[in-house]
Amino acid sequence: SGLSFSGDSRWVAFTIRPEVKETKRLLKEKKKAYNKVGLVNLASGEKIEFEKIQRFSFSGEKSTYLALYCSPPQTQEKEEKTSKGSSLILHELETSKELSIGNVSEFGFDKSGCWLAWIVDAWEQSGNGVQLRNMETGQILPLESDKAYYERLSWTEKGDGLTVLKGKEDKDYEGRLYSVIGFRNFSNGYPQKIEYEPLKDKNFPEGMTISPERKPELTEDLSGVLFGIHKVKKKAENEAQSKVSKEE
Repeated sequence: SGLSFSGDSRWVAFTIRPEVKETKRLLKEKKKAYNKVGLVNLASGEKIEFEKIQRFSFSGEKSTYLALYCSPPQTQEKEEKTSKGSSLILHELETSKELSIGNVSEFGFDKSGCWLAWIVDAWEQSGNGVQLRNMETGQILPLESDKAYYERLSWTEKGDGLTVLKGKEDKDYEGRLYSVIGFRNFSNGYPQKIEYEPLKDKNFPEGMTISPERKPELTEDLSGVLFGIHKVKKKAENEAQSKVSKEE
């Protein structure tokens, strides 16, 4: 619906879409129509608007922050990119102070609002990975970093576990080959990391890889990870198939 109340019901945020006439005018001028987000203090009635925002989220049950995911500039969208990252603004509700985080492709708060996790997706995979911010202290923890693509970031329902997919290009295969990473035990200071790589498991089904179409999930007791799999083709196989079809 594009409308959300904070966990303490003191604030409401909502999407503001351009009017139809304005959208048509911008399209004629070959310009993009951007959404805005409105934030209202329900006690005072004070309203703030934020320009060019794709989506937003209050910081869990605590709701001390409003996270605003920015739309990339139109010039940036036209350029050939190797990243999906954009800016994420953390707006502190009580003070209106703001913190900007760059090259974010996905983000999410845990249920309580104590932690914010996000994926870094930068130009040419420089600094790609998963980072975590303690919303009470401001401390940022680098959980994972590699020359890889990260996607499907997901917290458990209780907020006590986090999962993400990690994909890499392989010269022998079409598409990316994925592994799954999980993080748990957030109350112990630095979360424990668990990782499963199909290429290192001899019992993993041959010709298959982890599917990026499904979010991985930690089991309720955090002892295992559930994920989808799908077929993957070797480039040599595809070349052989194309040669056969040409000969026919």
